[in-house]
Amino acid sequence: MAPPNNPRIRVREATPADIDAIVDIHFAAFDHNVMNQLMYPGGPSTDARKKFGAYLVSQLALEGSTGGAAKSGQPLICVAEYMSDATPDGPGEVVAFAKWLLHRQPRTEEEWKGEAFNATKETWGEGCDTAIVNAFIGEMTRIQRDHAQGEAALCKFSAPVVQVGIVSSDLGA
Repeated sequence: MAPPNNPRIRVREATPADIDAIVDIHFAAFDHNVMNQLMYPGGPSTDARKKFGAYLVSQLALEGSTGGAAKSGQPLICVAEYMSDATPDGPGEVVAFAKWLLHRQPRTEEEWKGEAFNATKETWGEGCDTAIVNAFIGEMTRIQRDHAQGEAALCKFSAPVVQVGIVSSDLGA
């Protein structure tokens, strides 16, 4: 089947210019989620939002790098843009994102078992209940790590947790 002549959604690699939209999408997507409410009892603070954005910028800097990718994995962050009829060639409105971690090569048991998750106020921001984050995100990270056992794999990146989210209220008809 041929792709449509006028695709309304375009997927591309994220850039630093996308960070504010990604942060907004992330927190809007999880706003009513019980675990997110427990992790951020007063809602995500400005500090928490800034820390998440800074973390994403650091991950974008690692995309495509081969230095530590063999051991720690290669982050991949993509965005989906809504392309309006008014500007079909872009730029579009970022309406979703996904973040993955690619391990191209198997890792030794020492390498993968040494990967510990530890959320702190310095990494997750003020207003975050790090005990809840460590229990919830830490356990998901441990289960994912123990299941993969260092094999080459593409997995959802969970430190900080990032899922696909859509927040645009007007995607057109």
